[in-house]
Amino acid sequence: MTPPVRLLLFPPPGSGARRALKIPIPWGNGRISRFTKDFTYIDQRPMRTWPRSVVFTANGLIVGNVSAPDPSGAFLPMAVLGADGYFSRPFGVPEEPFESGGPSVHQIRYMARAREGGVWSCVLPRYEVKHWDRDGSLTKSISREVDWFPPHLDPGERVDPSAGPPNPKMRSIREDDDGRLWTMVLVADEDWKESIFLHRVEGGALVNLVVQEKQYDTKIEVIDPAMGEVLAEVTLPEAMTMFVRRPTGDVFAYSYHETGVGIPYVDVWRFRLLVPDGQRPS
Repeated sequence: MTPPVRLLLFPPPGSGARRALKIPIPWGNGRISRFTKDFTYIDQRPMRTWPRSVVFTANGLIVGNVSAPDPSGAFLPMAVLGADGYFSRPFGVPEEPFESGGPSVHQIRYMARAREGGVWSCVLPRYEVKHWDRDGSLTKSISREVDWFPPHLDPGERVDPSAGPPNPKMRSIREDDDGRLWTMVLVADEDWKESIFLHRVEGGALVNLVVQEKQYDTKIEVIDPAMGEVLAEVTLPEAMTMFVRRPTGDVFAYSYHETGVGIPYVDVWRFRLLVPDGQRPS
């Protein structure tokens, strides 16, 4: 693990770091745009159903965590993007009935590309990672039964200091070049109550607000998916956002922040798994 590289998302005027990208935007449609390594625009593909996230699989499929209903009215936790811009071929549909008003916490999936095809997925309130092949069939399920992460139905932040610390929640997953699984879990910071502050809203009322990056730490674990064993773990005093996919090499992740004057930026972290003698494990 190396210290973060800090990147400003919106550089201040005069920094010289800005760059304009010319992208044709069809009004009212989602899209996936492709760029070269130097950010030259190539083309785009429509998305007529809005996913929460998208994964490009090793076998060429585009899989989305679809939070909008299909024509039948059913929410599709994971589905494949077709040439017509609609997601179809749903898979991973939970047995729990859908709650009216939006997808339940069990239907919101975080996904990652699987090295040999298909996708890995997890849900917020349970330490369980599943692998789905290109046909949408479940091929593996890895569950961690640990005292610090009991299954629950409340993955939200705490805005009431008397309510007890926030529950842990899955944040991101990643499979590295050697087939190991990396999991990112947000856990309550020891001083989580300091993340809650009073804010006066229009009309003069005082409400509690929370700064998520101060309420959570991040626990990273590396798992051997064949045995289900934890190979390494580390807890960082930082609320990570997600792993970042790179074609090869070390594992990267980033965390989101804002400066005192509201300029957003990200810290980029690099992780590498080493055995005691300093060599990469085989």
